[in-house]
Amino acid sequence: MYDYVFELGVNLFQSFMFIGFFYLFFEPKYEKVRNIMLFLVFVIFNFSISTYFTYNPPYHILIDSIIAVCFFEIYTLTCLKGNTILKIVMPFIAFLINTIISYGFINLTSFLSGLTFESIVLKSSVYRYIFVILVNIVNSVAFLILLKIKQKDYNLKKISNLIAFIGIPILAMTIIYVTTYILILTKYQMNILPYIIIICVSMLIIAAVVWYMMSKISKDNNIKTELKLSELRADMYEKNIISSNKQIEEMSKIKHDISNQISSIDQLIVNKNYNEAHNVCIELIERMKLVYTPINTNNPVLNAVINVENEKATKSGVSFKAEIKDEMIEFKNNTDLISLIGNMCDNAIEYLSSCSDSIKYMELSISRHNNYFIISCKNKIDSSILADNPDLITSKTDKAKHGKGLAIIKDVVNKYNGNVSFLENNGCFIINVILESLILPENV
Repeated sequence: MYDYVFELGVNLFQSFMFIGFFYLFFEPKYEKVRNIMLFLVFVIFNFSISTYFTYNPPYHILIDSIIAVCFFEIYTLTCLKGNTILKIVMPFIAFLINTIISYGFINLTSFLSGLTFESIVLKSSVYRYIFVILVNIVNSVAFLILLKIKQKDYNLKKISNLIAFIGIPILAMTIIYVTTYILILTKYQMNILPYIIIICVSMLIIAAVVWYMMSKISKDNNIKTELKLSELRADMYEKNIISSNKQIEEMSKIKHDISNQISSIDQLIVNKNYNEAHNVCIELIERMKLVYTPINTNNPVLNAVINVENEKATKSGVSFKAEIKDEMIEFKNNTDLISLIGNMCDNAIEYLSSCSDSIKYMELSISRHNNYFIISCKNKIDSSILADNPDLITSKTDKAKHGKGLAIIKDVVNKYNGNVSFLENNGCFIINVILESLILPENV
């Protein structure tokens, strides 16, 4: 009786585990009630298939596994949204993870304890109960880690997060497995059983608490980062508005004065003072050159970041030219857009600010070729940067503050699987960034 209850319970748990993993990994396709109904229907069908093969072993090897994977494929392709290729591949990956963990535990347990495959897997015994429970716990942890990576809740490039979200669960599972192995070797002596149980439960609690605390800390840090970036965007918008207002005031003054200038030119021409008229025209043209017309595209974030960078360049005496052939409307992540273009321009401005006036010139261009955004920032140089510093290592003494611009650019590019290149041509240093619009998160 207990065997039947255990087997049915395991089959039901695994059905919820697999179907639930796919449900959370992808997005449901229909309205909420229909999604839940489909979820429960597939759980019941999977439970029925698993239970059938539990008591009716297939005549041909792997038939039950093939049917299970095909069943998962039907669910992901018909009931869930997302990348089609990923929906085809993920059932194979999930089942492969389950297979590797299961057979890994079988072989390791058999090797260490001397127990046969039949006594661990096929025969109804306490060994099988422990084995099945451990395998399902490890499977659940593996699926949870995959979900967290997919949702990008945690940055696994950080060592602390890597240890907390992968290292600690693995360590906890290892300790639990070792204590279980000790329990097998001692043939379940009742005098040590309570201590073994305490160790196992304690490790699970510790792993869960650490995971929760690190998750909370990581999310709090993300919130703080978002707040800082929001403040940065607000500051940039404010500077853009102030800069635009200054330019409008300056243009208003020129407009007011231009009528007097034209009248003077007209009078000089009437009096046949052509040279003086020509000189007045040159002065007027030079004055117009000093007035920068703010960038005004349909992308307000792009306007803000370029206009602010132009203001920085102007204050540093750098001539700034922007050529915008694509407004990057599809690029919805404002913070990354600001970080990318802002740091590309800041690096050029920082370099040129200490150069002679004859080379204080930079260009920013944004264009599109088919499905690719091409962002290029070019500035003049007085000598080769790549020859002297091929790794582009900052020469600033305060490296914690300076030299992070290129690292930030590379991080943003890597985030979108793009490409960044550095080259020199005709006395200019050029940074080229290429991003594929089709792989941006909003378009996948």
